[in-house]
Amino acid sequence: DFDAEKAIKSDTKEHMQMCSDLDRVAEFLKPFNDKGIPILWRPFHESEGDWFWWSAKGPETAKKLFCFEHDYFTKKHHLNNLIWVWNSPLPEGYVGDDYCDIISRDTYPNAHEHGDFRDIYESLIKITPSHKGAAIAETGVLPDPDALSASHTPWLWFMTWSREFTLTEKYTDNAALKKFYNNPYTITLDRLPEIY
Repeated sequence: DFDAEKAIKSDTKEHMQMCSDLDRVAEFLKPFNDKGIPILWRPFHESEGDWFWWSAKGPETAKKLFCFEHDYFTKKHHLNNLIWVWNSPLPEGYVGDDYCDIISRDTYPNAHEHGDFRDIYESLIKITPSHKGAAIAETGVLPDPDALSASHTPWLWFMTWSREFTLTEKYTDNAALKKFYNNPYTITLDRLPEIY
């Protein structure tokens, strides 16, 4: 396993390996930066858990990694097109307003439990006193557009995870999917203005 604490220390092989990886990623991102194309950037997601190498040592280590990557990309590689998305509900893991543009979290409710996820939103926005847009970065079920419209819960976006969450009716049946896409409250790609 890759040791996140060693990756933060500048005199370790883990740190050199991480920087090498970040340099390669930066080269991939530079053409987008040069064209002024913004990218939602969500590194070190789900840092509240222990199932990833970056979060296995706790939220403080994940926070340091996020801040390091932010500075590495913005100061060394001058990538100014990244919209930095923090992905954790833990206040003690929050990277701070200077490092984060959008707050988010992942949520996997029970199958067919569609709603506005207002309670999750209210909990998430408490991680910072500043007003930050909030997103459901991953979910297993679609929100309910009628509930969202009624409560005006201001999620910026959501993303349903893959495989059985989108390719089957195990979590969202076809009727709920059609309801979501056909609802006037839903903004789909065909309703967005062309900006490029």
